[in-house]
Amino acid sequence: MGNYRNMNDQIAFYWSLGTMLLAVMFGLLGQPTEMGIIVLAGAISFAFLNIDKIQRFKGAGFEAEMREIVNNANATIEQLRDVATLSSEAILTSLMADNFFDGTTLATRIKLHDQIIESLKKIGASDIQVSQANQMWNKGMRIIFHRGIRQRIEEMREKNGIDAEQKERFRSVSNEFQELLRFEEWIAPTANEIEAFIRDKGLIDDEINELLLDYREFEVTGKFRRKNVLVGL
Repeated sequence: MGNYRNMNDQIAFYWSLGTMLLAVMFGLLGQPTEMGIIVLAGAISFAFLNIDKIQRFKGAGFEAEMREIVNNANATIEQLRDVATLSSEAILTSLMADNFFDGTTLATRIKLHDQIIESLKKIGASDIQVSQANQMWNKGMRIIFHRGIRQRIEEMREKNGIDAEQKERFRSVSNEFQELLRFEEWIAPTANEIEAFIRDKGLIDDEINELLLDYREFEVTGKFRRKNVLVGL
């Protein structure tokens, strides 16, 4: 028992020292919220490490009090995760919106997106919170797939050997395809809806079929089947 207490004292000492150093670091960096969380976490951990000693003075109810504090602290941390989720959603929405007006390449935007999502996961954001942060980003990606398939229709129109009547038909189909997109609401047709439209117009080819496979992969997994192709759309 004596050895256990001695080890417990050492753990408490080093934990307190580490907590103090982290708190000072966050304070110097001008991050009071992070500093507060570190101090709170350190205080709670220190109390639990020394709970047998503290209960001698505070009574048996002290542990119950500490449990309540931990629950409140967890609630506070969850609120911070909510704030981080909303902030990430705003950043990713802006990141995607700017893509439609040139600027940074899509490849760079995807890299930034992945870093933001990874940071959210590291602070313990739930799948629901990550999904919320991704909501507008994913809508934007669907618009990009729609845009890529429309580009393919336009390429067909410009092919050599296409007469004026066929070019007019392709132009009409391209415009009709564009009307499937509700850009103001960031709502693009699904891969199935696009395929049904393309097949109805008799325009399905290998390239469009591959793009549809890419789109379906993203719809199901949120991942890119051919990122090298996607960044060029």
